[in-house]
Amino acid sequence: MSSARPDLRPILGASSVAIVGASERNYYTRSVFENLRALGFPLERIRLVNPNRPEAFGQPCVARLDGPVDLAVVATPRATVPGVLRELAGAGVRACVVLSDGFAESGAEGAALQAEVASAAAPMLLVGPNTMGVVVPGAGVGAWGAVLPPLRDGDVSLLFQSSGLLNLFMNLVSARRIGIRAAISVGNEAGVTYVDHLRALVEDERTRVVASFIESVADGRALREVLERADELGKTIVALRVGRSERARRNVLAHTGRLAASGAVWDALFRQTGVVAVANVDELLETVALFSRARKRLEGDGVGLVTISGGDCTLLSDLAARVGVRLPEPARRAELAELVGKPTLLGNPLDVEDLLRTDPERFFRALELLASDREVAVVGVRLNLPERPTDALRASWERAAAVVRGGGKLAVALTRASEALAPEWHALFDELGVPLVEEYEKALGAIRSLVSSNGRRARAGERVAPIRRSAPADLALPPGEGRLSVEGAARLLAAYGIPFTETIHCGSADASAAAADRLGYPVVLKADVAHKSDLGAVRADLRDAAAVREAYTEVARLAPGAGILVQHMEKGVAECLVGVTVDERLGPVLAVGLGGIFVETLKDVSLRLPPLREADVREMLDELRGVDLLRGVRGREPADLDALVDLVLRVSEMAVDLDGRLSQLDLNPVIVRGGSRGAVAVDALVALA
Repeated sequence: MSSARPDLRPILGASSVAIVGASERNYYTRSVFENLRALGFPLERIRLVNPNRPEAFGQPCVARLDGPVDLAVVATPRATVPGVLRELAGAGVRACVVLSDGFAESGAEGAALQAEVASAAAPMLLVGPNTMGVVVPGAGVGAWGAVLPPLRDGDVSLLFQSSGLLNLFMNLVSARRIGIRAAISVGNEAGVTYVDHLRALVEDERTRVVASFIESVADGRALREVLERADELGKTIVALRVGRSERARRNVLAHTGRLAASGAVWDALFRQTGVVAVANVDELLETVALFSRARKRLEGDGVGLVTISGGDCTLLSDLAARVGVRLPEPARRAELAELVGKPTLLGNPLDVEDLLRTDPERFFRALELLASDREVAVVGVRLNLPERPTDALRASWERAAAVVRGGGKLAVALTRASEALAPEWHALFDELGVPLVEEYEKALGAIRSLVSSNGRRARAGERVAPIRRSAPADLALPPGEGRLSVEGAARLLAAYGIPFTETIHCGSADASAAAADRLGYPVVLKADVAHKSDLGAVRADLRDAAAVREAYTEVARLAPGAGILVQHMEKGVAECLVGVTVDERLGPVLAVGLGGIFVETLKDVSLRLPPLREADVREMLDELRGVDLLRGVRGREPADLDALVDLVLRVSEMAVDLDGRLSQLDLNPVIVRGGSRGAVAVDALVALA
């Protein structure tokens, strides 16, 4: 359904709902009815359908619908579902949610039945089957097959590929008083897909943040378009993506009937499109808790921390370093030290000990100094949280929030651990509009994501479209699949202006020596085969004709029938890898890394999906652990990064133009010279699909 871009308004804004299979003995339909009523959905707009019962829940039932409704919820035995859907479609129902299970997730027979369900549902929107449903608190839509907690209307939407986890998460956000725009369990996606739902939420004016649990996505390219659209609109997507391990990938297949997504490529896509990635449900909750209430645009990325324990300051310093939160040294550290009576005070984290109780004015003055610091964008505060807020603590938190806001900063309340706080605390912070983020490490991770996302939004106006030169008019690729010769690869690279060292194909030892004389010594001689190093079919640093002739004889013996190539031996300050592979769901994937041991042993590679901007490529280089070798360390000459960036951008253009034909490109090594002397590939493996 992705290509049709379905209009999900009949689901998100349903004004009439039918419950098919309604019965007090059916837990799912009973839950749906109770949820609708609890959310305030008008009783007169609920139709109960059951041909075997005259009434349910004290309301009359009809044997079948005789007119259209916006949304029908189906919870009948799986064998009956196709027939039920045909009747609903015939009655003019606009959308349906199928709670029934036992379809593609249960094997081949269930998959065949699911295909029948998908056909029977046309032209209705179909959510599921094998879903717990859809919840839209603001519209009163509680089409959920379990009893819902109290939910508030808001601007956070939840999109999960797990009904059980979504059920848990709604309980968690309810306790934290986080307002929900919509909560959707996609089920088996026989009709409306995950990407369809996400697109609708991204385009929904009332959704500001989307929290998502992702197992697998069939149409990765469509997902990328939606994520880029979310980035363009300034919408935040917080994603918990699973299926990284082999066992987990097998479990996804067993659970949903779909293969799980690959790991590093999805991580690259998320980085490229500004998705906030989290590792577990707790991180998802705390990050959503912060983003849901952080509406102020931040100035900068510095974080100030205030706590009432010296030990906490040490712990916070370690955690901030580990998760990547910048703790700037306060500009007015001396004044802070005097206020708290500690000449050796670090100042950030700020240890205020018992100052709030013994001398409140000095406490608030210290907080004001930290909040007024130009380097600080967020101030996280940890004070005592007894069983329930006292009047004094309530007043202190109110004033603390006002002081931080007065400095133009975002105030965040912190806890040392994940604590079972009384509802009154959550009510207080909700009333103050202050995000409460529990457990230091998760809180700092969420704050890091917030300042990073805020910086990305601030730079949005500076972003330019990916560089696109016109594709070479005379580009001619051979038909069929397989590896190109180095000569063929060199012609392809030249068409895109990608520097490749001059290479001469030689058919004899004498011809090789003549080529070396022309190119200039030292030279490299190698076989034109894919894995020449594994065969030992490479000879480098050949400094005279005799050495070249001897190398020719040895290499020709090791790689019989292969072409023999001679190149001038390029020298530079660094060797890099630039490559393209093809992901089955997302298409071309571009890799950049340092060559040699950094690729083979340390796996020091950064990935992105073409087309790329210059900023994307520079960000990739910054992610490499060995990037300082490119910048110049310990007296080394800096590499020509501008030339390397240009080379990568040209490879990106090629990958886009040859999408569907290029199956692999490996430029390894790319020799990056120092200063402004350029970069050049000296070996190329190009394979066509």
